[in-house]
Amino acid sequence: MTYGERAQDRVQLSLPSARGVRLTPCKPIGAAPMLSRNRLFVLLFAAASLLLPAPVRAESDGLHDALALEFKSAGDQAMQATHYEQALAAYERASELEANPILLFNRGRALQALNRYPEALDAIVAFSEQASPELVAKAGDLNELLANLRQHVSRLEIICAVSGARAVLAGKPLGTTPFATPLRVNAGSSKLVITAEGYLPFEKDVALPANGQQRVDVALVPRKAQGHLTVTSVVGAVAFADGVRLGTVPAEITLQRGRHLVRVEHPGFMASETGVEIIAGQDRSLNLALEKEPGLLGRWWFWTGAGVLVSAGVTALICATTERGPSSGDIAPGRVAAPLLRF
Repeated sequence: MTYGERAQDRVQLSLPSARGVRLTPCKPIGAAPMLSRNRLFVLLFAAASLLLPAPVRAESDGLHDALALEFKSAGDQAMQATHYEQALAAYERASELEANPILLFNRGRALQALNRYPEALDAIVAFSEQASPELVAKAGDLNELLANLRQHVSRLEIICAVSGARAVLAGKPLGTTPFATPLRVNAGSSKLVITAEGYLPFEKDVALPANGQQRVDVALVPRKAQGHLTVTSVVGAVAFADGVRLGTVPAEITLQRGRHLVRVEHPGFMASETGVEIIAGQDRSLNLALEKEPGLLGRWWFWTGAGVLVSAGVTALICATTERGPSSGDIAPGRVAAPLLRF
């Protein structure tokens, strides 16, 4: 490809892979009026020079390829505008055209801004190994930058006996099992999900230490041995399965196939429980309706106690109001001598 053809490509270049980053094209040369031969030669020479790469500008940025320089400039502008995805795309396109340490550094900073810390660390480490001492000096405190990135990177070791299981961390795919070495991921708390055909999903919240390592042993359970149960009821009710608290409804649990006792409780309501049959490999929903507890007058023990009290009161009233006849003694008259009481 000639310089003229290459420059023409630059004039028409847009960057769909950079998601909206559009490079500044060279201005086309318009038609000129009739001129003298010498003056025309000078203008043609000047016009031809516009079609050549700009070696001075390229060398000033450490790049020799004019098109790579265009992409780098677009990436720099996108970084300043905080359009980090576009900046990263432009830097990667420039790197395809020319391998240069300065592109490693800029790409690393774009990845850092996107919270893709393991990749950012790799790029900055590669820059420190490939760049000249003069270029490293221009990057500022490189050791501080590397230390900061390492504090954002952790290693996750996943042990799983099932091959081909898909691992997802914080919504981002990690690959499939088995993993030969620990995975480099962002440090911090994240949710790990492991799925495989014919097995129940494995989910776990993991705390990934900064510049450290965490191991997770994954035991996938075949779907044929268990079933899934969802329990619903009054808002705020608490569900139990076989005496184990599941939490507030709607509550979900994976149970072994067979019969299980499910109970739902809620303050102010009468508890409800029932047996449920779990079928392996199937999902089942169970809704337990709750009835409000009756008031004082509606409780059975209140009326039982009240009945006892009423019955006792009636008996006492009958005894108090019934007139009794004089009692007949069994001591013969004149047999007992006692002083008389006089008033």
